[in-house]
Amino acid sequence: MAFRYELFILSMESRRFIKAEEETESVAEAMFNVLMRDTKLCSRMLQIYCKHPHSKNLKYMGLYDGGSGRGFKGEVVQNILTLANGEEYHLTDEGFKKCFF
Repeated sequence: MAFRYELFILSMESRRFIKAEEETESVAEAMFNVLMRDTKLCSRMLQIYCKHPHSKNLKYMGLYDGGSGRGFKGEVVQNILTLANGEEYHLTDEGFKKCFF
């Protein structure tokens, strides 16, 4: 089931907001689409917010850290997306994949 996400993404380096509207099944998929349209964002730290459809309030959705990496059992993953619910994903060529640390 696809949801419509109205994203407001704060670039920590430039302190500017990027707006994006995506219709996807998850926030991770929506962020992947945004990053693939503007690949220079892949190396940045981004705070992700989503506008609530009824109240129009912004809700914190997570943090993408394009400079981060983690190692686990000899495998290193980079470009970590940490959602507000605690789930972590790493960026691959096919999309964000869930981290199982």
